[in-house]
Formats: sequence, C-alpha cells, structure tokens
Amino acid sequence: MLPAQLDHLRELFGRYCTEIALDSGYYNARFIKKIFSRKIFAYIAYRRIPVKEHPQCRRTQFRRIKEDLYACPCGVPFYYRTTTRKGSHEFKPPKGSCQGCPFAKKPGEDRVLRLSIHQETYNELRQQRLSLRGKILRSVRPSTVELSFAHSKELHGLRYARYRGVQKVKTQVLMTGIIQNLKKWAKLRSLQKIGLHLTSHIIEGSV
Repeated sequence: MLPAQLDHLRELFGRYCTEIALDSGYYNARFIKKIFSRKIFAYIAYRRIPVKEHPQCRRTQFRRIKEDLYACPCGVPFYYRTTTRKGSHEFKPPKGSCQGCPFAKKPGEDRVLRLSIHQETYNELRQQRLSLRGKILRSVRPSTVELSFAHSKELHGLRYARYRGVQKVKTQVLMTGIIQNLKKWAKLRSLQKIGLHLTSHIIEGSV
C-alpha cells in the first residue's frame, strides 16, 4: 500500500521523496526492494527476532570468504548445503568441527548458519541504517512521525474507530489528517509573520 501512496505523491509533486523513516513492521525484503527501486534512502528499524546465539558468535560476525563459503569467529569454514522452503540458505561446517567450541549452543552440536535469500538487500538496508544519514533520520522520527501519530490518538480520537466499514473509517483517518495539516499550516503562517518560517514556498503555494 505504501509504494502506491508514494507513486500518488509523485504524481502530485513531480518527484519522489528522497528519504523515508519507517518502523520495524516494514522490515520486509520485497517492500525494501520497491523502496530502493524508487531511489529513496530508507531508514527502517531492525526487527528483533528472538534467537539464542552466543554474543561472541552471532550471525553478523561471520566473515564471507566467497559466494558459498563463510567462516565463523573461530575460523571454522561453513559450506553451503541447501536452500530451505522458508527462503534461507543453510551453511554447515564439516561434521564435528564445533566439538569443544566455547560458543556452541549445545555441547557436541554443530552450528548451522542460516542466511536469507534476500541477504544482500538486508545488508544494504543495514548499511543505510547505521550510516550518519540513517542515524539522523532515527533521531528526528520521534519528534515528527511518532509525535504526529500520538497527537492523532490523544487529541483527535484516532485511538478507536468511530464508524463501521472500511470506507467510513478511512474517511475518519483522512479527516484527522486534514485537521492536523490545518493546525500545522496555521502555525507555519504565524511563524512566517515573525520571520521564523522555513517553508514559505510551500505556504505561499497553498494560499
């Protein structure tokens, strides 16, 4: 749904936005590829999936030697074995290589490295998230997007749906957005009078 909204905004303004900050609910490879195809810099919060990994032997600490070979922090080689139906590549070491390893999850059990078939997309997103630009987006998100959503729920009654049916609820959401935009527009107009405006070209174009 969001890519369609981005396309609609492009029709209105003539171009896509350059940056976007989203929560972990959008951490999906198919969606991320659609964002990247539109040349948009994305900050998407990492989805913390509960895993039982040793802090010194996490999946992100494995080194890629070549396309089908990885090495764990202890230097043990992990070779490609198969691709599962869940969309993961499995890499396994030679049998018994993890015997006596201090990072083993269970004594005598070999580690299995599982990487998504979309791992390159996730790696690119991770680089953007950890970059300076991504950290700036993370810092401004609580005071912009999250604050606006909080105002919608706390001040404008968007915590609950007041009507029945998709179209009526959609109307409620759109009307709430219109109200918040009018409040923001009025605030910017008042700031313009004392010379503190930053978006005068947007304001004047809306009059």
